[in-house]
Amino acid sequence: MPIFLILMLLLSGCSSSSPEHLLAQYLNDSSQAKLSTALGGNARLAQARALGLLTELRWSQSGMASYSGFKLLPDSQFEFCLDVSSVEFFDSAGDRVPLHRPDSEFLMIGTTSQIDGQRKITNLEQGAEC
Repeated sequence: MPIFLILMLLLSGCSSSSPEHLLAQYLNDSSQAKLSTALGGNARLAQARALGLLTELRWSQSGMASYSGFKLLPDSQFEFCLDVSSVEFFDSAGDRVPLHRPDSEFLMIGTTSQIDGQRKITNLEQGAEC
């Protein structure tokens, strides 16, 4: 019986609904300008607004954000350092849009919740510096 319990715990950490897997799915979907199924609640609304703004401005995105230092926290929360240094935006003429961002890494705090029986990232907020 204890071996079965250990195996179940290991497998649950590798499930497709683990917070880290959901984060990777969200970043991948974002790089393709897709509304991510890994998101729900406020996080999904924020992504929909951001994608709508890109469409309205007729901008496109190149590159993909990455993360490091993923850490699970209590109360279905997690934190990670988001690196956006490889993300660039281009206007409708194909010209690179200069971004004035002093930092390219941000500490992010996420929250997961069950929505319709599936775990989703429901909130993402910027924390202190990485």
